[in-house]
Amino acid sequence: LLKQSIMVNGWTLPIVCRPDFTIIDGFHRWLVSGEEPLISKLEGKVPVVFVEHKEKSEDMYGTITHNRARGTHLLGPMKRIVKDLIDDGKTTDEISKNLGMT
Repeated sequence: LLKQSIMVNGWTLPIVCRPDFTIIDGFHRWLVSGEEPLISKLEGKVPVVFVEHKEKSEDMYGTITHNRARGTHLLGPMKRIVKDLIDDGKTTDEISKNLGMT
């Protein structure tokens, strides 16, 4: 379905990466971009935006907010991420603010 969407609508969202090319958002887009007919259509190139986050938590916030904006987030993984953020010393107020959640 994702491949078909890109074929019909074009590339509508860039892949978001850290400077070391770690993907923060867009893993599935990157994955299908390496398959035909997308390789030919895209000439082996995809749009990428680089962000420099100072902390791992900022990467996590970025991934979650991108997914939530598209309406694609699941409770199980969300619970794990919030637990990891708390384990990393983030406060519930900080997490709530950065994720736009209560």
